[in-house]
Amino acid sequence: MSMPRTKTTATIKTVLLPVIAFVIGLVIYLPFWKAYEKHCLEEEAANEQNAA
Repeated sequence: MSMPRTKTTATIKTVLLPVIAFVIGLVIYLPFWKAYEKHCLEEEAANEQNAA
């Protein structure tokens, strides 16, 4: 018995799946990046205020 041959190289799933995974990863990562950026800006403002 041989395995059935399937087309896996030219389906829409092969393009859509990585795009969807990237978007989901971006949505998960974005809030943490925004919080880190806010923390860095507050720290920078505090350093400038102490230096003046």
